[in-house]
Order: sequence, then C-alpha cells, then structure tokens
Amino acid sequence: MALLAAVATALPDFPGNIQSAAAAGTTAEAGYATFARSFDASGLPRLGLAPVRATSALTISGGARVGDTLTASHVTWNFAGVSVRYEWYVGGQRVWTGACYKVQPRDAGKRIYARAVGTLLGHRTGVATSAARKATQAKSAGAMKGFR
Repeated sequence: MALLAAVATALPDFPGNIQSAAAAGTTAEAGYATFARSFDASGLPRLGLAPVRATSALTISGGARVGDTLTASHVTWNFAGVSVRYEWYVGGQRVWTGACYKVQPRDAGKRIYARAVGTLLGHRTGVATSAARKATQAKSAGAMKGFR
C-alpha cells in the first residue's frame, strides 16, 4: 500500500504539470509532477494529475432584461493551455454554449447563470460558476419616460 501511495505522488515530470504542493494538498519533489492524492472505496490511491481549478471568479456583465446580451468574463486557471467552454443556464436548464447569451422572452422571471468548464488532457475537469441574475421583461416603449 505504501508503494502505491508513493507511485501516486511521485511520477516523472511532464511540462506544465507542476503546481504548488501546498496549494494542492499533495506531495511534490523537484523534477516530479504533482499528483492528487485521493483514494477509492477500497483504500487504493487513484492515479491522475491534479485537477484543473479556476483561479479567478466567473462573472457575467450586461443587462438581464429581455433582448439584452450577457457576457461571461474570462477565467484564469491553475494550468496553462486549459480549453474553456462556456455554458448558460436558465432556470437550472442548460440553454446555450458560448461566451455571450441574449436574454429571451421565455427567460423572464427566471435565474440565469454561466459556467466555465476547463479541460486539460490528463487532468480532471474544472468548473467555475457565476452568480445568478434574474431576467426581467424589457420596458415597453409606452412605459419609458418622455413617451405617451
């Protein structure tokens, strides 16, 4: 068992895979990649590189009225070369993929949020989720100031 634990935390270095052992809660030595120490139900270590993690918050900008466009912010990750996919959720259901989302009439009254999904070969997928915003109806032209 001790030999398996040593193998799980000390495999040869691959470029771009080293991260701070203290931050990851793992063991690292010079010239070796940092591997996550997690164990399955039988107590055996799971082999795998440390997971992808967002190092900045995902935020959304723009108005949340019907017809407005919401934009997801750029997210930074703990590794270089992470591929990112943005997903938009309305009322808990995924409705769109892409960095921007145009608020639809059917979205009014529902909560909208974005998720950034980061992937890197050999690492577990990372996800960052924005705070939700409530979609509202657009003001009608007659309700705007200066119109009768």
